[in-house]
Amino acid sequence: MRIGIPLLQSELNSLSSWVAGFYYVRNCLHALASLNPVEVPEVTVFVPKSFDDEVIYPEYTHQTPWLSVIRVPEELLNILSFLMNRRSRYASSYSIF
Repeated sequence: MRIGIPLLQSELNSLSSWVAGFYYVRNCLHALASLNPVEVPEVTVFVPKSFDDEVIYPEYTHQTPWLSVIRVPEELLNILSFLMNRRSRYASSYSIF
């Protein structure tokens, strides 16, 4: 099994904003690190390239061979954000009733 976790919200670019979702995911990853590695699915976490906090604390890294972190460039995030906003505006312009 593989799990992808997109932590790409703009709030992660400045830690002064609300980042509780990030800490929730970090705590879940730490809990998974306490399991036998063969019991844990492959996990890929996507974060903004400029995000400078560690997804998992260094003392857990030797216990997480199942974890991959992909840092997404801001240019790509801007394009994805534009496309998602455009899609949501398009979908909300139609009424199904």
